[in-house]
Amino acid sequence: MRAMGIAVVVSDIHGDEKALESVFRKALEIGASTIFCAGDLGLWNPALISILQCRPLPFICVRGNCDSPWDYDAAQLPIAPLYRSQKFGSHEIFITHGDRFSLPEDAGLSSEKGMVIITGHTHVPSLSEADGRFFLNPGSVSRPRGRYRASYATLDDEAVSVLELETGKRIFYRKF
Repeated sequence: MRAMGIAVVVSDIHGDEKALESVFRKALEIGASTIFCAGDLGLWNPALISILQCRPLPFICVRGNCDSPWDYDAAQLPIAPLYRSQKFGSHEIFITHGDRFSLPEDAGLSSEKGMVIITGHTHVPSLSEADGRFFLNPGSVSRPRGRYRASYATLDDEAVSVLELETGKRIFYRKF
């Protein structure tokens, strides 16, 4: 494992506690230091709330279009913001669900070369690069759409990968 660690990136859990358990299992298997979630948790499910309250790793989340601030209150969890911008290893990351903000500029922030912009919402995994920025959608761990199965991503200082949740088969890969 690298000094900065590995992050697991997910989105669109929609209350599926089995999918969330699988995510934590995968994260622990690969030695992840953090899990980033691009929204649509589904806090109406008490089993999912229990998993989050006993989580073995930091779980950094933004709110999606299906996440209500009242659900966070009822779950006695801090209300997630609509977007976050933070450093992870040598990369600045911007994470949002993608329904209101797609780019840091949409939220009044600047972006830089090497930035990783993470969105969810579409339930379709994608990974691309433009103008020196990397655009990542990990897909959905519970309700995939299109031709892909349930998926998640990994991020470290060297590369980003999108993988099938069940098999670990690589869907997309890019070196920084």
